[in-house]
Amino acid sequence: MRANLRLLAGEFAESRRDCRAVFEIGQLYAATVCASAAQTGPDSVARARNLLAALGVDDAASIELRRWRLLTEADLASRADDAGSALGLLERAHALDTTHEEARTQLAELVLEQGDPARSLGLALAPNPSPARLVIQIRAALALDDPRAEQWHHDLDDMLDLDRQHGIPPHLREESQIALHVDRDAGTALALAQENFVTQKDTRDLRMLVAAALVAGDPNAVDAIRSWLSTTGFEDRAVARQLGATARFSAVAAPLTAP
Repeated sequence: MRANLRLLAGEFAESRRDCRAVFEIGQLYAATVCASAAQTGPDSVARARNLLAALGVDDAASIELRRWRLLTEADLASRADDAGSALGLLERAHALDTTHEEARTQLAELVLEQGDPARSLGLALAPNPSPARLVIQIRAALALDDPRAEQWHHDLDDMLDLDRQHGIPPHLREESQIALHVDRDAGTALALAQENFVTQKDTRDLRMLVAAALVAGDPNAVDAIRSWLSTTGFEDRAVARQLGATARFSAVAAPLTAP
């Protein structure tokens, strides 16, 4: 758990140290997933995927561990620019427990980005959505010209306001997504994504930041992203492709899709 929190904060070396401690207490399955998620440097995604493939199948592992592995493998596939594998892995993670919020939300988001808003909306419409899933629900509904999108947007605003009143940390990534994909306000989206990236640096946070920076046409923001990638060794081929193909900026540049 601590390793995952450090991964979210972009503290990769510290996360790997925690993963080694898991190895030392004999928890091979969990430690291998942990170490795979924490890999950085050249070809780190390929190394991590190979490490998980060598782990094999452990039917005795708990559903929680198996889901963590599948979500980790899906993230690595996405970062390898392997959309088909990422989708299949998320399907499997969701099938383990269709009520699990993170697996459902990630699957709904990827399905939406792959151009199937109808199925994405069906996945997102399960009861008691998180703010992250409600964002996907709104975006899918807008893509389908579903009139419920406006009401769901109000519901999300109410949910975020209530969380703020209760002192719950802000949902900056979700607010950035709404600003970019719904309100079409790239400047606000970039400011929110940058604030979010101070504390949260997983793949989806990075991609939200890249998308906002490109649509906003902010070369300084893009340079800062490139610097972070170089300094940390975090590998994401989809992001590298997007940044490498960007010779000039435009306010109508296409947002980064995931994976």
